[in-house]
Amino acid sequence: MREVWLDQDGLCPPRPGTVSISDDVSFLEEIDTDRPLLIRGRQRCEWARALADARNWRVHEVQPLREELLTLCSSLTTEQAEEIAQRLGQRAWDLPRPLTLVAVAEALFGGDLWSHEPSEERASAWLTWLVERAPTGVDAVLARALAGLWQGRSDGITEYCYRATTREEAIPIIAERLGLQPSAFPREEWEKFPLELRESVVQAIEDWVRTHLIASNGAAVDNWIAAGVSPRIWLRIGRQVFRYFERNPQHLTLERLDSLRPYLSSFELERLASLCPRPDPGLPPEGFEGVCQWFRDRYLPWREWTLSSGDEAALERAREIGRRFATWCLEQYPILGVSPQAGQLFGWARVNELRTQPDNATVTLLVILDGCGMSDAASLLRHLQAETDRFTVTRNDVVLTSLPTVTQFTKPALLAGVPPDKTGQADPGENSSRLTEVIAALEQAAPGAVVTWRLSEPDASYHRARTREDANNEVDLRLRSIARGLRQIADEVPAARRLRVVLTTDHGRLLGKARRTLTVPPDWLTHGRAAWGPSTGERIDTGFRIEERTALLDAAAYDLPAEYAYRIALTDEAFVTSDGRGGEEWFPHGGLFPEEVLVPWIELERDLAVPSPVVAIKGDGRAYGSGTLVVMVTNEASIPLQLLELELEFRQRRDIVSITETIGPLSQVTITRQIESWPTPQDCREARVRLTYRLPSGAHSTIQVEKIELTSRTLYDQTNILEDLQ
Repeated sequence: MREVWLDQDGLCPPRPGTVSISDDVSFLEEIDTDRPLLIRGRQRCEWARALADARNWRVHEVQPLREELLTLCSSLTTEQAEEIAQRLGQRAWDLPRPLTLVAVAEALFGGDLWSHEPSEERASAWLTWLVERAPTGVDAVLARALAGLWQGRSDGITEYCYRATTREEAIPIIAERLGLQPSAFPREEWEKFPLELRESVVQAIEDWVRTHLIASNGAAVDNWIAAGVSPRIWLRIGRQVFRYFERNPQHLTLERLDSLRPYLSSFELERLASLCPRPDPGLPPEGFEGVCQWFRDRYLPWREWTLSSGDEAALERAREIGRRFATWCLEQYPILGVSPQAGQLFGWARVNELRTQPDNATVTLLVILDGCGMSDAASLLRHLQAETDRFTVTRNDVVLTSLPTVTQFTKPALLAGVPPDKTGQADPGENSSRLTEVIAALEQAAPGAVVTWRLSEPDASYHRARTREDANNEVDLRLRSIARGLRQIADEVPAARRLRVVLTTDHGRLLGKARRTLTVPPDWLTHGRAAWGPSTGERIDTGFRIEERTALLDAAAYDLPAEYAYRIALTDEAFVTSDGRGGEEWFPHGGLFPEEVLVPWIELERDLAVPSPVVAIKGDGRAYGSGTLVVMVTNEASIPLQLLELELEFRQRRDIVSITETIGPLSQVTITRQIESWPTPQDCREARVRLTYRLPSGAHSTIQVEKIELTSRTLYDQTNILEDLQ
């Protein structure tokens, strides 16, 4: 059957596949063909209509898209409607009739945002679209109209997001989702709200952060820290925070700087520390616990400031405090070694406890870094938390290393969990430097086992670096790589296996530069700030003897191999190398300054806190008859969950719906179940629903379902029973 389209106003664009007729001659020429026609002009349309009736042609009455748009959206002006028509051109013919705003948006903007029912996922995509598109003019008019439609069909956070119709309105809502802005909605609800951090969104948030820092004189950062903004977000905004305070040091207080430590890189912290003088930390107290607190809270931040500021008086004071601490350490080390608390004070003793007193429900990964100071450990944690949310820190404190602080003596002791003089008789346990071998060992390890990942970093990078800047940059890259390795371990070791990770190191390192000026006999070996040579058999009753700028150690007093004599720097100097090289060395080790001897011990557990799945339930059926239940579950955790059953509680009955389906990490699943006896309308309104699921550890968890949309029709209702599910 021949088809003709009648355009009385002559304003419609050419229709693909049809012959446009705009004059009488063309009309007469086409009368006896079978080609489809687009007739333009009122009089010709009248002729065509009469001819179509006589010849049984199919007739389509069309009107200009501009008129359809004005009828569809009253907020459009005639000029704006014409603009849309021009932009669509011939594509206007493909729009379904009757025309809808959704169809117009799909044709104009593309993508799959428009045709779906309102949901948190679509609301999130809407915010992203507003940021990226930044609609103006006619696009802004359509955005307001569409948002109004969706807003009326949603509630809660979803409805709130649809209130945004411009880029400027969307960005603060995204900031709320990220915890950067106060919100009327609980944080737990926002954490369930999906958000894709595209680069465009990140850039918009960075600009927003910069604006708020300026407006608040930097005080906004206090709110973000108090709100517990996640490390992943800090990784994105930290650079803006650093740049602001670098340019506005008058707003940087010591308290603010300390609160920023978990979120900024070591380079950024060092630079800001140089702008914010620290008070003198005083001399170390007597007890070990007091020393650890003094070291972390007072000495270490001050020492980092002396390094970055270059203040000569402060550097001289650092030498004085360092020597006093070295003396304290030499005096207390043998005493602490035989104290009842020794098992918790020394790194090697804690390793021994891991092996001899295992947690039989847990496999432990012992990560032994080489020469990782406290600042490096903080950077590693920052990178790890940005990589994955599967690890929770359960312990973060300080232990003593073995002496001297040189890998040759400290690492074998730490690996074996014994003092340095016992390493020859001890089993270092299963250990490897290769990530793939470590993962394989963890997969095969029995509960209670300890697998060791031994690393040469960051020590190797420090020794390769020729300048302080090179060291900072290279070490940060290596720590980031280690964090990625830990994330890989978290993802690849079976989730059913309870996993603990211990991060520690064999020694620290001097925060600063040392001149190689100390010398020893030719048959001695040197490394940084320590030296050792053939033992003479001489015993030192006091455990050590100070000889000008170094201390000579009694091997037995410090649990060291008896075949050597040992000498350690008491100043900030280093020994001339064994091959006679002098000069300077950045960040050496081997000595007794606090940052060389006191090192991190950090424990983490995988999947200790697992976010609950987000569940939405829809259903429709006839009361006392059959019905359809649709369950949508979003797993925001980085582990799989086994969904077991739904419990539907009504006024006078309780139904158990079996699911027995596994949902993968960071994924969504929709499950449909048929219900034989559907509840009444009142039961649907008052229903309570709970979901029970199993964690990889085997533990069960039950959550209350908040988003419930159940409808029930009585015998006299005639609505389409599938309408709400389409």
